[in-house]
Amino acid sequence: MTNPSILQHLPHCVDSAFLGFKQFQDEQYDLKIKQDHRLNEQDIALFQGTNLLSKVARSVCLSKTIRLKELLESIEFFLRVRKHLKAPKIKDLCCGHGLVGLLFAIFEDDVQEVELIDIKFNPSQKRLLNALTEIAPWLNDKVKCTESKLSDLIDQLEKSSSQDSSLSDLAIFSVHACGQQSDLTLKLAQIYQAKVAIMPCCYPPKIRKSYDFLKDQLGVILTLDIQRSQDLQDMGYQVQWLEIPSKITPMNRIIVAQPKQFSQIGSSCKSPL
Repeated sequence: MTNPSILQHLPHCVDSAFLGFKQFQDEQYDLKIKQDHRLNEQDIALFQGTNLLSKVARSVCLSKTIRLKELLESIEFFLRVRKHLKAPKIKDLCCGHGLVGLLFAIFEDDVQEVELIDIKFNPSQKRLLNALTEIAPWLNDKVKCTESKLSDLIDQLEKSSSQDSSLSDLAIFSVHACGQQSDLTLKLAQIYQAKVAIMPCCYPPKIRKSYDFLKDQLGVILTLDIQRSQDLQDMGYQVQWLEIPSKITPMNRIIVAQPKQFSQIGSSCKSPL
């Protein structure tokens, strides 16, 4: 039977303004976001701030690697989870270009190591890393890239008699890791007993029979995230749901979980940048 307290974690209202770049509240940018506009040097004028976040955005434009949607999505995710995932080691799983992990490496002084993990990296990922290293040279000492399937990492850990992290050493996350990959992210976090955050997408209909009554009322997507959250809670995690603006993506729910002895979960993060 589902613990009734899990229903308290349904998404709450958050400020709809983009925490990273409030100018994108203007409706003229909706089409660029929806059309997956790829950023280039002509977009530099959009990011004229003097802070480091604006410099990062301008470097992204010059690298011609990612779309406006991915930039905003990555920044919004980072700004909301950064205070919940404080740890010296970070793993960005199914990371694609790895922008979220790179943001941790750039802005978090306490982060000593960021591992970007994906099955295979394409040349644009290296181009983005090089562009950001020009404005944040400390990335060279913090970032490493690993090509691997999540299932292989889990197999290696389950066969190993020791783990390389304590409860407070490691934070793991994935942003739009398709379907089962989000669940593998949670499983990897549970093996490590690490802090974890996921923003799921492409929901597989893997709902246990005990949750059928919720599925009939709430649908697959909401029910599966409730099931995931209840499982984490049953394993000793403190769980909370956050959101990024739905204007960026309708798959905007973030599940954040920490081992209870290290939990300091609060309201959504306000950016000091």
